[in-house]
Amino acid sequence: GMTREELDQYAFESYKFASEHRKDWTRIVPIYLPGKSEPAVLLDEDIETLPSLEAIKRQRPLKFERESQLLRLPETLPPCELLTASHSSKLGDGAAFVMLASFKAVREHNLKPIAKILSIESWSEDDPADFVIAPNTAIPMALKSAGVKLEDIGVFLVNEAFAPSPLSFMNLLMRDLGISRDEARKLVNPWGGAI
Repeated sequence: GMTREELDQYAFESYKFASEHRKDWTRIVPIYLPGKSEPAVLLDEDIETLPSLEAIKRQRPLKFERESQLLRLPETLPPCELLTASHSSKLGDGAAFVMLASFKAVREHNLKPIAKILSIESWSEDDPADFVIAPNTAIPMALKSAGVKLEDIGVFLVNEAFAPSPLSFMNLLMRDLGISRDEARKLVNPWGGAI
């Protein structure tokens, strides 16, 4: 399992890295509403102020209903009684898009691709609570399908709905690659995330 200290440290780093790299977010575009001249959304508003590690440590655990799916997290994860608001994504609006183009369209429109999709995989279990460990199975499946090794990847972007998900993937990297926690942290969400 994971400790409250590990969860707090990861949450603090997520906020810190996102705050440090906020000025580098060149691929975020302003969103305008019809008839408005000012953008409705320009930047992620969740990281305007950076909480201290001490403030994160003082937070009380979240209250879950006893029947909640989240109370049946896999035993490799921390008990829900350890999770706080700092370990969880915020309520807010969000959107993302990816523009896909064929090789023909790239040539015809003189586009400059920034990525190439090598593999697409999906993974699910019967228990919805397993969503937090889905990256531990889905990422190796996608890499195998693409003929790429875990050690060939320079950065992993893992959903930060809850801190246990990226932390669980970091543990997988430490185990499978024999690397330290600091080395794994540099590979997983190095620009911060949604926590």
